[in-house]
Amino acid sequence: MTPWKAEIGSRPVVRVYERPQKAMMLYLRWWDGKKGNWRHHSLSRRLRTAGGPIIKNIEEWAMAQARAKYRELVADTPDHLPARPPRRVRVHSRTVTPTVTPHSVGLRPSGEPGA
Repeated sequence: MTPWKAEIGSRPVVRVYERPQKAMMLYLRWWDGKKGNWRHHSLSRRLRTAGGPIIKNIEEWAMAQARAKYRELVADTPDHLPARPPRRVRVHSRTVTPTVTPHSVGLRPSGEPGA
């Protein structure tokens, strides 16, 4: 049996899904920008009967929970989101420092000043 899933929104995305590792319980998943990771919340209900068909009123309830979470997240979001987080820009300077050689200061190989 393939686990059921649905998504609400585009940014932020709230996903409601069945989790096979947790006896097919329904979970919400969304991105938490403050923690920099996905957050999960159990809805503490199963979507299916013991035989496997989906219970429609539970499906509608799960979608309503996902919409409510999406509205909550959008209310906490600034009006405009940057396309990407700002990056630090490094400016590299590749200047070559002059090296003092006997030829550059007019010295003879013996160390005496030249003319």
